[in-house]
Amino acid sequence: MTKPPTILLVVATYNCAATLARCLDSFVAQDYPHKKLAVIDGGSDDGTVEIIKKYEKHIDYWVSEPDKGIYDAWNKALTAPIEWDWVQFMGGDDHYYDGQVLGAIASCAKERSPRYKMLYAKTKMIHISGVEKILGKEWNVEACKKKPAFPSGQVSFFYAKNIFEKYGFFDSKLQIAGDMEHFFRYMEHERFWYMPNIISTVHHEGGISTSPVYDWMHWKEKNRILRRYGYGSSQGISNYYIALVRLIKLGIYKCSGERVLLGLVSRIRCFTGGRKMKLLSK
Repeated sequence: MTKPPTILLVVATYNCAATLARCLDSFVAQDYPHKKLAVIDGGSDDGTVEIIKKYEKHIDYWVSEPDKGIYDAWNKALTAPIEWDWVQFMGGDDHYYDGQVLGAIASCAKERSPRYKMLYAKTKMIHISGVEKILGKEWNVEACKKKPAFPSGQVSFFYAKNIFEKYGFFDSKLQIAGDMEHFFRYMEHERFWYMPNIISTVHHEGGISTSPVYDWMHWKEKNRILRRYGYGSSQGISNYYIALVRLIKLGIYKCSGERVLLGLVSRIRCFTGGRKMKLLSK
């Protein structure tokens, strides 16, 4: 009889004292017993380490020290002395949707492995404004070539261990798009399974991901990756339009500050009835 798969949750944190307990509580509440937890902290000074220590009996590995970024943190977890079969990555402000997620994922992993190397579910996104949205759709290679984007929130991806054994770890030189680069290494060679009936993770928008500086850095890294793997020519004019939008946002942010930028975006969204506007909401 095949043993139940062990699922490792990797939580990468930096100054997440306000939300980390919620994340760890959602792991503890999972009703699936074959689970492991690694917390990789980037050297926080806001009380994050004290929270980690309170949960030590539930944590299989943790460290708090300066790192080179999120992908360096993930790689530390992947090389930690922990036995696991599948792995998921979250930030300190993410958490599980409910207590049955890992049980449902394990059941699917047991059924689909080893044919499928990555499973992906839906993500509940909560924007800063309070608006909630469910992300997730079935993915195929050709669609990803035309519009490079993950088919769901990355926090709802579950990777088989041999993905990393075969294709290596994340590129820690990248700051924003390292998960996309890693995905592109094998997306045409491996099979993935979509779980449309599972919302696995709740992701709260905030922090660096809302900054125009982040937007611009992400665009640059993503385009370097597309050129590296030969997909850059498929982006066309729309890609340059997105670059222009992000440059405009970055300029407003640097000249007038975040409050002015967010106020302008909010007013235009209200004017367009909440639809994506054609200039500043990209």
